[in-house]
Amino acid sequence: VTVTFDATDMEGGDYSADIVISSNDPDESEVTVPVSLTVTGDPSECNSPVCISIQNVDTTSNTIDIYMENSQPVSGFQFEIFDVEMDSAFGGSAAENDFSISVNADMILGFSLTGASIPAGSGLLTSISFSSHEGGDICFGENPQNNAISDAAGYELETEWNCWGDDDPIYGCTDG
Repeated sequence: VTVTFDATDMEGGDYSADIVISSNDPDESEVTVPVSLTVTGDPSECNSPVCISIQNVDTTSNTIDIYMENSQPVSGFQFEIFDVEMDSAFGGSAAENDFSISVNADMILGFSLTGASIPAGSGLLTSISFSSHEGGDICFGENPQNNAISDAAGYELETEWNCWGDDDPIYGCTDG
C-alpha cells in the first residue's frame, strides 16, 4: 500500500489522522495506522528578491541542499554555513549555469567566469557535502559581509536567509 500526502493549500503546522484499512481477514478485519504530516510553509512566500534556505540535511550521507527562490537573475553568491565542515558543492542551478564554486570549511563562493547568471526561478541552488557535523543547528553565518547574493552588476540583492528547521525567515540563526 502506498500513501501519498498532498499539502497543497494547507497552512503550516502539524496534522495527524488515522488510516483505517479494512480487509476480509477474519483475525484482522480492520487495522488502524496513525499518520502525521508536518507542513512547514509555502516556499513561494518569499518577500525578497532572493530567498535562500537550507533543506534536506542528511547526517548519514553528509549532504545538505541549498534552495533558492529568486525574482531577479543571480550572478554570484557567497555565504557561511556553521556547525558542519564543508568539503564540496555540486549540482543545482549553479552547476547548470556553469558557475565556478569554491568551498572551504565554513564558506562557499559561486560565480560565473563567463558572466552567466542564474535566471529568475526557484529550485536547488547547489548541494553540499560535509565531513563533520557538530550536532547543532546548521545555519547561515550572521556577518552580512560574508553572506551576499549579487546581481549581474555586482550589487547585493536583498535576501531572506532560512536556517535548517526554521519556519520564519531570519538573518543567520537564532535557534539555541
